[in-house]
Amino acid sequence: MADDKAIGESINSDGQSIDMGLAAQKMVEHLISEHDAKSKSIDSLKHNVEQWIEAVKSNDTTKSYPAFIFIDELDRCRPNYAVEMLEAIKHIFDIPGVVFVVATDTEQLQHAVKAIYGEGFDAKQYLGRFFNSRYTFKTPSYEKILGVHCDTYKLDKEYLKKKRISTFPNSLDQNDNGTPISLRNLTLVYEAFGLSTRQVIQITDRLIATIDNLNNVQGLNIIYLAFLLCLREKDSELYDFACKSRFDTQTPGNTAQLTYKIIEKVAKPPKITFELKPLEIRDAFPTSNTITIQNRWDCGEYTCDLYSFVRNTHNYLHSNNSQRETNIDHHYINYTRNININNNMTDYSKGDFWIEPAFHKLTPDTINVDYYKDLVELATNLDHIDA
Repeated sequence: MADDKAIGESINSDGQSIDMGLAAQKMVEHLISEHDAKSKSIDSLKHNVEQWIEAVKSNDTTKSYPAFIFIDELDRCRPNYAVEMLEAIKHIFDIPGVVFVVATDTEQLQHAVKAIYGEGFDAKQYLGRFFNSRYTFKTPSYEKILGVHCDTYKLDKEYLKKKRISTFPNSLDQNDNGTPISLRNLTLVYEAFGLSTRQVIQITDRLIATIDNLNNVQGLNIIYLAFLLCLREKDSELYDFACKSRFDTQTPGNTAQLTYKIIEKVAKPPKITFELKPLEIRDAFPTSNTITIQNRWDCGEYTCDLYSFVRNTHNYLHSNNSQRETNIDHHYINYTRNININNNMTDYSKGDFWIEPAFHKLTPDTINVDYYKDLVELATNLDHIDA
């Protein structure tokens, strides 16, 4: 290898004339020497890898198979590193019997390429030079992802029962034509916020860790807790608003505007489903008169849109106990004013009618929004410590 100090050795530091021809000659000799050294190193590496593959194959002469090298999450690396890695795979590791499998978010990898070569660069065509074949995996459902990556058994009714934790709703499952869909009600919250797979796993881990550290809790609203965790993750301003204010579209100004932002986030997903036994909540409804009307709502699975569930839970938790009792009585009285007592009362699509009464039946007087806020803050802070 050429001596770096020899390059330009005829240059006079005293400012005398410089022999540029000799300097250029030395520079070329240096670069050629460097290139030859790198080429020899690459050839040596290739030879060693080929020998290793042959040694492995010799253990079973009946088969001929490649060595697979897996590279995961290349899109999450620094742009210059990601591009250099691809170039190395293409030009250095073109070794017979070696196959590179690159698992990556192709769209994000294209952004990395453009960060190096410019926004107008055709990153898609550029990446096509490096891959002989591509396969795109189908995005799995949240339920399947959670079943693999999280301890979801800790959300099962039997596990919670051992810890003396009752929940509302009493199950996170939903039925599809009689077939149980595990954790479906919970994943509807994730879908509403458009969480990435990584965020879904992180938030579910926080949720499970929080619940697993509780004991002897009545009426824990897991869906509402998940809603607050997601809200804090995606929009801290809305989270702060939720912790301080009721959801109200009737009051003009900031409260209404922020409430509408909440609606935009959680009004689109399919309806959640939960089991109710209305007679165990209230056997008769008060009226504006002194008489009562017998409750004839049937037991069964009721549905409710996610926003109504969250709004009713949230506003209930923002009320003190006397307000809760009064609001529920008014709720019943308004209902009896508008019904025909001779008709069937049951409407399984009106699950929102029972959210506050059912939650009130289970929830201790001392539980309010601050209780759930504390759970969220603890889960989030512990998550940062672990990181």
